[in-house]
Amino acid sequence: MSHIHTRLAQLLSASFLRFFAASLAGLVFDVALAATLNRLVGLALITSAAVSLVTAAALMYLVHEFWTFRSSERRFSFARMAGTVISALVALAVRSGILYATSRLAGLGDNWVLFQLLLATGTSFIVNYVIVRRVVGGGVNRSASDTQPPREDDPCAVR
Repeated sequence: MSHIHTRLAQLLSASFLRFFAASLAGLVFDVALAATLNRLVGLALITSAAVSLVTAAALMYLVHEFWTFRSSERRFSFARMAGTVISALVALAVRSGILYATSRLAGLGDNWVLFQLLLATGTSFIVNYVIVRRVVGGGVNRSASDTQPPREDDPCAVR
């Protein structure tokens, strides 16, 4: 099997599929909370979206820590939670940048909207997975009491 096929197989590992499922649930939660805050509470849409993004990212940290990248040695970490929230913000910046680039700079405007959304969402999803995998999944430096070697199925671990 070639190196590319091996990396693709690792990417589609169980942790990636759990990440996908958790992220999809997180996205539904994020949008529902934003809509609720906007429609029922009366917050401005941008404020609702910001509050729901940070709330969903913090919730997703817990899901990723204890389910997606599960391990018997997992425990809560404010640093990893902050990393997950920062990752969500980076993914949002990537998504927004791609949408701006495709709609304004490339001149697609309101044409090819589905293509633009799929490209932006897919790219930001991959960026978020890589960052969260390193932050929560074991690919970053931790304190001596919290250090774990990278897992063999980790497609993002530095070897």
